[in-house]
Amino acid sequence: MKKIFLSILFLFLFVFNHCSPEKNIVIIVSANAEWNSVKNIVKANSDILKQSPYGEFFFADNSDSSFKENVIFFHGGWGKIDSAASTQWAISNLNPKLIINIGTAGGFDKKVRMFDVILAKNAFVYDIIERMYDSQSAIHHYKTEMKLDPSIRLPKNLIHANIISADQDLDPSQIDTLSNLYDASAADWESASIARVCSKNDIQVIILRGISDIVSSKGSITYNNKKAFEKNTDIVMQKLISVIKNSF
Repeated sequence: MKKIFLSILFLFLFVFNHCSPEKNIVIIVSANAEWNSVKNIVKANSDILKQSPYGEFFFADNSDSSFKENVIFFHGGWGKIDSAASTQWAISNLNPKLIINIGTAGGFDKKVRMFDVILAKNAFVYDIIERMYDSQSAIHHYKTEMKLDPSIRLPKNLIHANIISADQDLDPSQIDTLSNLYDASAADWESASIARVCSKNDIQVIILRGISDIVSSKGSITYNNKKAFEKNTDIVMQKLISVIKNSF
């Protein structure tokens, strides 16, 4: 009991001292490979890492002074469950004025190119299966439109496109169907959950996803190839960190 009390007290003091009254930009990173890449890029040593129920987080100015604002990097975890829950935790505990999700995504063949950066326009949860009524009505219910504050200046070469999310990698046999149904250019596991939770809390959210592989009806170079995914993840995350530094 004493350990639990001390843990709660430490978290309260940390949040009070670091997150109030000035608001922060919280950058949520989902997959483990993405998080490891980010820590290497910004040289986040173990002594600056804090712990949430979902993963590590740290203040960027403790590792890299080139950020212009208060930036917190936060490992939210992969998949819809942890990404939704950890986003709510971040909102409740880290005092964000803006949440940015950065990470990898599978790109639709002939719609994007390798290492393009997608700025999400709409996010859909596409793996909802409704057998009593209409699946598309349920999917539309969970659609989130990202409304970017006009004062936020991002690079003009970003691709403004729809992203779809599910607890699965893209099925090559469904590429044409999914692309046409949602006018989507990329897919991941977390964007729709993060966007949904931010919308419910009236928090500005930006989803930035770099294309780590192109998925066609023949598959993807990263399927059953972990090393290829990790190599491409490093390239994507380096590119996304550059976007963040130049914009915030």
